[in-house]
Amino acid sequence: MLFGFLAALSISAISQVTTIPAILQKGYTGEVQIIFNPNEGNKGMVGASQCYAHTGITIGSTAWQKTGTWRDGKAKYKMTKNTDGNWVLTMPNGLYAYYEVPTSTNVTQLDFVFNDGPNGTKEGKSATGGDIFVDLEKPGFLARIQSPADRTILSPGEELFIKGVSTEAADLTFIINNVPAFNALSAMECSNTITLSEAGDYHIVFEADKETETAYDSVDVVVMSETEVRSLPEGIELGINYDAQDPTKVTLCTFAAANKVANKPTELVPAQAVYVVGDFTDWKIFSNYQMYRDSCHFWLELENLEPGKEYAFQYVVVRSDGVIKWLSDGFAPKQLHKDDQYEPKTVDPTHYRAFPAKANSGAYASVLQTNKPEYEWSDATLNFVRPDKNNLVIYEMWVYDYTASRSFEGVFERLDYLQNLGVNAIEFMPLCEFDGNYNWGYSPNHYFAVDKAYGSSERFKQLVDSLHSRGMAVIVDMVFNHATGLNPQNMLYPYGEDLKWNPWFNTNPPHGDNVYEDWNHDFPETRKMFTRALNYWLDEYKVDGFRMDLSHGFCGKTFNPYTNISHYYRNAIVPHNAYFILEHWGSDGQGRYIEDGMLCWTGQGLSDAYSQLAMGQTSSGNINDANRLGYVSYAESHDEERNMYRAKTGGTAAIKESEEVRIARVPMMIAFLTLVKGTNMLWMNEELGYDYSINSTHGSSSISGDNRTSIKMRPDELGWLNPGPRMEAYRRCAQIIQLRTKLAPEVFMGKVASSQLGGGKKVRSIVWGNADDEERIVVAGNISGADPQEYTLPDGLWFDYLNDSHVLLNTVILAPGEVRIFTTKHYNLPDIHMPYDVPGDIMEVRMDEGYNLPCKFMHDGQVYIHRNGIIYDTMGRIVRK
Repeated sequence: MLFGFLAALSISAISQVTTIPAILQKGYTGEVQIIFNPNEGNKGMVGASQCYAHTGITIGSTAWQKTGTWRDGKAKYKMTKNTDGNWVLTMPNGLYAYYEVPTSTNVTQLDFVFNDGPNGTKEGKSATGGDIFVDLEKPGFLARIQSPADRTILSPGEELFIKGVSTEAADLTFIINNVPAFNALSAMECSNTITLSEAGDYHIVFEADKETETAYDSVDVVVMSETEVRSLPEGIELGINYDAQDPTKVTLCTFAAANKVANKPTELVPAQAVYVVGDFTDWKIFSNYQMYRDSCHFWLELENLEPGKEYAFQYVVVRSDGVIKWLSDGFAPKQLHKDDQYEPKTVDPTHYRAFPAKANSGAYASVLQTNKPEYEWSDATLNFVRPDKNNLVIYEMWVYDYTASRSFEGVFERLDYLQNLGVNAIEFMPLCEFDGNYNWGYSPNHYFAVDKAYGSSERFKQLVDSLHSRGMAVIVDMVFNHATGLNPQNMLYPYGEDLKWNPWFNTNPPHGDNVYEDWNHDFPETRKMFTRALNYWLDEYKVDGFRMDLSHGFCGKTFNPYTNISHYYRNAIVPHNAYFILEHWGSDGQGRYIEDGMLCWTGQGLSDAYSQLAMGQTSSGNINDANRLGYVSYAESHDEERNMYRAKTGGTAAIKESEEVRIARVPMMIAFLTLVKGTNMLWMNEELGYDYSINSTHGSSSISGDNRTSIKMRPDELGWLNPGPRMEAYRRCAQIIQLRTKLAPEVFMGKVASSQLGGGKKVRSIVWGNADDEERIVVAGNISGADPQEYTLPDGLWFDYLNDSHVLLNTVILAPGEVRIFTTKHYNLPDIHMPYDVPGDIMEVRMDEGYNLPCKFMHDGQVYIHRNGIIYDTMGRIVRK
């Protein structure tokens, strides 16, 4: 017998959220009760002494409209506890009155997250940690199954409570696998508890029959069998494994296990079962998609796939403790998320794919595609010669804030600008899939996927190709210290008490700077994954190296970063002869990493010293630490206050009061950053004297730490790319940087004969080459804010590089904030092409009122874009309103 019956029980449905009426219909204006069971879902509100509903509505497809403030203590949101121990929110005048919208509003869902009120810490969410949604149904005669939930997984012999409701009295019947099971006549609900005794698939249909109509609902339930143990096929790794001979096949492999003893990943207990669901199963759980097990690895070969077609999928894991988790594949190179409908859809609609409606929205859905066309790399990339690591001038950028389109597309439009500037490497802030669409990227969740908020992986490859063709290396910021709750390894045993059973993460980070959840780098699978990720980006995207965020956190249960960093360096970086830059502070010294061939960031102290130069503070500003091999020196990075903002607010009188004086100092700053020994880095727009605070926010005068990662004003919208002091600073900086990267790189790979870079000096200088060297270069600058200064050159004949002239006397006068560069060989001063002047004559374009889609057109050989009555050039600058 497939199922047996127990006595009918008059108990409430065990769903996480139920309602009275049991079926909410559009247009209903009577009283509504929302009943929340804290013992279901993520169980985050178990034990709470009070409960509030953080709630809003979905209008059409846009969620969380008409919502209150998070942890709002208003009486409107406070819930009461009923006799069953559940929390009840009452809307006495109906849902439309509660949310203060007309009954004509197309409300499709009610949206909820429950919490324990102001200053509380508990949150009640779905089982996968997501928001909770209650559908509003169309008006009319309807039947709905309240329990069990669709795609429920049971053990053989486990009791199953079944309940169905209808909007009107009818003859109600439950049918299981085409066999009538039980019924209720002339009723509005029908329930029973049954036992499914055999493993297999069960299709449960609920039928409500009136004289004139019949309504239906159905769910699918799986009773799992014991996982079959089969050896992992040779060559199969975690993730998606394509069959080189057969494009209709793919083998999926995932890792699902827990620590047998809390916090000790030396012995593991595998999950009870893992299923694959996806487009190929119509997002149903089927017994024949239960994966095989080899130790803690679960695998399954999929067949009969259509070559070239994208398939989305997820894993359903039944943990060893019986808890069920829906997870993405952490190794898949393309991930889908429900929030992709916002930014990624608009950034790259060609490659956009909607999150599957039937997938579990609490997790990402991964994508596989057999027979995917290979990207054809140009000779510029295949034959690219990486600049020597000791002669790099790196330009760090956050793609989102760098251009008007906030995308890879926008970076393409700035390639001339970057090439003219002379930098020979671009460092992108993290590009791996991160939480949300607007983010610096330091909240990673998938390490093999490019975040679609910037554009597609294909477009990034094209960008890498284009940068290589212009002589620029590509460096990507990687975040291997921590992961967020959307990371699948983290979701299996997530935050709080569950984390102690997770072998991938350290329950107690052994270093003092942790954020989110701390990876356990001693765990072999963690090491394998990150080694693969580095090799993947080097091979698949042809990047040239990495900047490793918070590298001293690459620890196991004890503080041992050197062991793990060296492993990644030897097994990924060295074979590719790539760059490996560490953001490395703390008690684990930098010296041995540099001896091994890596580079280390210098730190905030040097940035502060450069700010003293910007402000004209001659008594301080020791920048000797910039003049070292093995370190990446910078005056600014994404993490530091902007030098020219500090000059604008705290510089000496003339510097503080005059923008012209202040911006004239920028070339001096850049010279003492990029013409010293070793590797140097600029933060985006530093060459323009960017003087808005790191704690500013777009369109506001607010200066607050809360604004640190917010959108900033762009140079193009400020008019800085027009002719003027900012572009003159850019021109001078470009000539300075090109001297190092294009005209005389071999000189800057030589020896520094002498330098005066310490604090307390008004004139700073650096001399490249000894007296008997054929080529020598001298950099001298006056950092004072008001006083001209003399500088005496070494004996010899000198050319004044920036003024493109001979030096008649060895003693020269330096104006305040001026830098002069002297060479023993004459170098033609580069003619810096500046294609950023705003055209004066713009063709009129007429559009119908309300037209808001962008329209491209040409005028006088230039491309312009019209949108919402505003005309932009291809740099995103407004040229006419």
